[in-house]
Amino acid sequence: MFPILGRLGDQPRKIPFSWVAQFGKQYVKNHCGQSLAMLSRRGGLDWTELWAGMKGMNPFTQKEVIPAEAICKAEVLADIEAWNRRKEVGSEHS
Repeated sequence: MFPILGRLGDQPRKIPFSWVAQFGKQYVKNHCGQSLAMLSRRGGLDWTELWAGMKGMNPFTQKEVIPAEAICKAEVLADIEAWNRRKEVGSEHS
Protein backbone atom coordinates (compact mmCIF):
# COMPACT_ATOMS: atom_id res chain seq x y z
CA MET A 1 0.00 0.00 0.00
CA PHE A 2 1.07 3.58 -0.70
CA PRO A 3 0.64 6.20 2.06
CA ILE A 4 -1.38 9.39 1.70
CA LEU A 5 -0.08 12.63 3.18
CA GLY A 6 -2.86 14.48 4.91
CA ARG A 7 -4.45 15.56 8.12
CA LEU A 8 -4.77 13.10 10.96
CA GLY A 9 -8.09 11.32 10.82
CA ASP A 10 -8.42 11.60 7.04
CA GLN A 11 -9.42 8.36 5.36
CA PRO A 12 -8.19 6.45 3.54
CA ARG A 13 -4.59 6.66 4.72
CA LYS A 14 -3.26 4.30 2.03
CA ILE A 15 -4.09 3.32 -1.54
CA PRO A 16 -2.87 0.41 -3.68
CA PHE A 17 0.78 0.77 -4.61
CA SER A 18 0.07 -0.84 -7.99
CA TRP A 19 -2.45 1.91 -8.81
CA VAL A 20 0.19 4.55 -8.02
CA ALA A 21 2.78 2.64 -10.05
CA GLN A 22 0.83 3.01 -13.29
CA PHE A 23 1.56 6.76 -13.10
CA GLY A 24 5.03 6.24 -11.64
CA LYS A 25 7.00 8.03 -14.34
CA GLN A 26 5.02 11.23 -13.78
CA TYR A 27 5.33 11.05 -9.98
CA VAL A 28 9.09 10.47 -10.24
CA LYS A 29 9.39 13.39 -12.67
CA ASN A 30 7.30 15.62 -10.38
CA HIS A 31 9.54 14.80 -7.41
CA CYS A 32 13.00 15.33 -8.92
CA GLY A 33 13.73 11.67 -9.64
CA GLN A 34 12.69 10.23 -6.27
CA SER A 35 11.45 6.67 -6.75
CA LEU A 36 7.99 5.60 -5.66
CA ALA A 37 9.62 3.52 -2.93
CA MET A 38 11.45 6.62 -1.67
CA LEU A 39 8.28 8.73 -1.81
CA SER A 40 6.48 5.99 0.12
CA ARG A 41 9.17 5.89 2.80
CA ARG A 42 8.96 9.68 3.09
CA GLY A 43 5.24 9.56 3.82
CA GLY A 44 3.67 9.30 0.37
CA LEU A 45 1.87 11.95 -1.65
CA ASP A 46 -1.10 14.18 -0.93
CA TRP A 47 -4.35 14.07 -2.92
CA THR A 48 -3.43 16.98 -5.17
CA GLU A 49 -0.08 15.37 -6.04
CA LEU A 50 -1.81 12.06 -6.77
CA TRP A 51 -4.44 13.76 -8.94
CA ALA A 52 -1.89 15.80 -10.89
CA GLY A 53 0.29 12.77 -11.61
CA MET A 54 -2.76 10.79 -12.70
CA LYS A 55 -3.53 13.61 -15.18
CA GLY A 56 0.10 13.82 -16.38
CA MET A 57 0.60 17.20 -14.72
CA ASN A 58 3.05 18.73 -12.27
CA PRO A 59 1.28 20.15 -9.19
CA PHE A 60 4.19 22.44 -8.43
CA THR A 61 4.39 24.21 -11.80
CA GLN A 62 0.68 24.04 -12.71
CA LYS A 63 -0.90 25.04 -9.39
CA GLU A 64 -3.45 27.31 -11.04
CA VAL A 65 -5.21 24.37 -12.74
CA ILE A 66 -5.21 21.95 -9.79
CA PRO A 67 -8.69 21.63 -8.24
CA ALA A 68 -9.39 21.77 -4.50
CA GLU A 69 -8.08 18.85 -2.44
CA ALA A 70 -11.55 17.38 -1.87
CA ILE A 71 -12.16 17.25 -5.63
CA CYS A 72 -8.74 15.68 -6.23
CA LYS A 73 -9.43 13.07 -3.55
CA ALA A 74 -12.86 12.20 -4.99
CA GLU A 75 -11.48 11.86 -8.52
CA VAL A 76 -8.51 9.74 -7.43
CA LEU A 77 -10.75 7.44 -5.39
CA ALA A 78 -13.18 7.14 -8.33
CA ASP A 79 -10.28 6.21 -10.61
CA ILE A 80 -9.07 3.60 -8.11
CA GLU A 81 -12.58 2.10 -8.00
CA ALA A 82 -12.73 1.95 -11.81
CA TRP A 83 -9.23 0.44 -11.88
CA ASN A 84 -10.31 -2.22 -9.36
CA ARG A 85 -13.37 -3.06 -11.50
CA ARG A 86 -11.21 -3.40 -14.62
CA LYS A 87 -8.86 -5.73 -12.74
CA GLU A 88 -11.79 -7.85 -11.53
CA VAL A 89 -13.27 -8.15 -15.03
CA GLY A 90 -9.84 -9.00 -16.44
CA SER A 91 -9.31 -11.77 -13.86
CA GLU A 92 -12.73 -13.26 -14.65
CA HIS A 93 -11.73 -13.66 -18.29
CA SER A 94 -8.32 -15.20 -17.56
